[in-house]
Amino acid sequence: MALPNLVSAVLTDENLTGIMDSIAAAKAKLPFLIGTTKEERKRHVRIDNAAQPWSKGMLQVALQHPGMLPGDFKVDEMQKDVNLWEQLIKVEQALTSLAELVDNTREAVSVDAYSAALVIYRLGTSLGIAMEGLEELMDEYGKRFVRKSSGSSQPMPSPQK
Repeated sequence: MALPNLVSAVLTDENLTGIMDSIAAAKAKLPFLIGTTKEERKRHVRIDNAAQPWSKGMLQVALQHPGMLPGDFKVDEMQKDVNLWEQLIKVEQALTSLAELVDNTREAVSVDAYSAALVIYRLGTSLGIAMEGLEELMDEYGKRFVRKSSGSSQPMPSPQK
């Protein structure tokens, strides 16, 4: 019985710790990151990263023609914002790419593990009566396939053999 084996790898505890430490270090280098609520995001103007070059161009206009701006307009703050926006786009792209790879790999590994678990479950349910203690274990794990509905429990279809 051939099982899918989309990924065959081991992530050592040492490497996992190193990854988590690197993520924590990256967060520490970005102390200005903020969290916003859905309500706060709704109040913001919806802007995508395609607007960044336009904003950068308007910054150049402001730098070349400072006399057109009101006295309380802070060009230096705009310059910091435009530069940070450009840098955060790069960080976001790298993190998004990494997150997609992690998600795809996690999904593939879950297919591998769950497919193997289904084989064990099928074998366990067919051999459960013959092997001491196995029937109870399979009954317990079989609860995964019980569909919960209002008032009664109806078993889900058994995994395909």
